[in-house]
Amino acid sequence: MNPAIDGLLDAPAAFVAAHHDALQEQAQSELASLTDHDSLRDASVLMMALALHLGRSLGTEPAPLVNHWIATARAHGARE
Repeated sequence: MNPAIDGLLDAPAAFVAAHHDALQEQAQSELASLTDHDSLRDASVLMMALALHLGRSLGTEPAPLVNHWIATARAHGARE
């Protein structure tokens, strides 16, 4: 899953973009193969937990992130 980083070590934005693209492609591939609701839910929860952990490690307050995700989910039909 690691993207080619030749020439990207001196270009931090390009390095991050290459990793973002690789992670997104891998996540979409993995999530697309899930066939039941429980597996999809579990994978989605894991992805959100990883995003929250990343945000916290970068100094982001977790509450605004979580509140934004909840509002977005509700706007797309999520129920409690």
